[in-house]
Amino acid sequence: MCLPSGLNHAELRKPVAPSREVEAYVLGEPEGGPRVTARGRPGERRVPCTGDGDPAGTGVAWTAIEGTGNPEPDAWSAYLRETRERTAALAGDLLRGVTAEPRPEVTLTDFDPDGEVKVVAAALYAVSDLPDDQLLDVARKMSEEQRARVLEAAVGDRRNRRERPPHGRNPLLHVASPESSGRDAGLEYRGRLRRLLGDSATRLLWASVLLLATNLIWILAVALNLLGPLGFLTAGALAWVAFTLDLPGAVLLGAAYGRLRWEAGSARSILRMAIFWGFVGWAALSAYWRFALPLVTGTDVQDLLQGLLGANPDALILARSAWPSMLQIFGVWIAAAGLFFLVHILIAVDYRRSTGTEWSLAAPAYAWVVGTGLSFVSTILIVAAFLPALAGGFLGPTFNAGAIGKLLVAPNMMLSGYTSSLRLGRVAVRRRRSSG
Repeated sequence: MCLPSGLNHAELRKPVAPSREVEAYVLGEPEGGPRVTARGRPGERRVPCTGDGDPAGTGVAWTAIEGTGNPEPDAWSAYLRETRERTAALAGDLLRGVTAEPRPEVTLTDFDPDGEVKVVAAALYAVSDLPDDQLLDVARKMSEEQRARVLEAAVGDRRNRRERPPHGRNPLLHVASPESSGRDAGLEYRGRLRRLLGDSATRLLWASVLLLATNLIWILAVALNLLGPLGFLTAGALAWVAFTLDLPGAVLLGAAYGRLRWEAGSARSILRMAIFWGFVGWAALSAYWRFALPLVTGTDVQDLLQGLLGANPDALILARSAWPSMLQIFGVWIAAAGLFFLVHILIAVDYRRSTGTEWSLAAPAYAWVVGTGLSFVSTILIVAAFLPALAGGFLGPTFNAGAIGKLLVAPNMMLSGYTSSLRLGRVAVRRRRSSG
């Protein structure tokens, strides 16, 4: 390779100033040889070679390019030089007095017994649509002959050291973030531990437990309200438990769909992302109207509702004196119920789009849609009945229909749906454990 005057091969290994940036330019192409092209930059000029332009006899004449350059390469070179110098100085302090022990030319410092399985899975990952953990299971079940065939195909007939895949797509490196065609970079989870709550099936299972318990508690609270307290159990205490228990349950259900989009290789699934954030938004709205807003009136939401029903005159006075806050409570309550209904509509859409290997294909989506839709309508009827009482009149005629739908019919429908999803979650968890 021919160099401009004043530069030698050793200097090419050092950071080059922007004004002396050197690149190669092909003047000819040997027969059967590689074609090399270097792109120039604005303002650069070719520097004629002095001496033998083809010292190796390759048939390619080289010339150097000298240009104005770009400040970025120099900035990167300065960064690399500074970090190397700082690390070298620190190593000098930390390794002072440590002498090198005798070692053979090659020393085995680490061994991964699953290395062959991981390399085979990484090679298959780049050319398939299957998730990484599933490919690992497939590779473990392969025979030695099958693994050897995959490795031979991945390595191929390599003729020289330059014939290698890019760093990110080299299965032999088993990098933490393998790339594959048609897959988003955020999908690559290789080498990461599972999150605390486990896979999507586990999250579905626990979400179903919490939400099933919530609806059972509501039904029991209604019964105790009619029959009277049962020992230490009162309708008000159970209502507080139900008010709290469904918040993490709904977020877990959303997290199950969020995790499922990764497991199914649909990292860009806007629908499942909307389901997850919809449940998070519902939990935030519900916590706001149940716990935060009533504090403005100086009491809690149960006392306010009992006051509007005529069971607590003092709370009724507080509610009427805090008219704007009560309207805000009612508005956020209706908004939360509407959002809950909308999220379950999205779940029904996802149900129709699910593949045969996803548990979402067996989710009780339509039962959830009917139950949440009835709950939404019932919420509107209850609020419409409370407004006349808040204004100084009597309870509206729509209260009974709304209360029956909200506290009896809708919980029983959701109870059926969460029972099915609980059974579905158990089957999905058992199947995943048996396969892995």
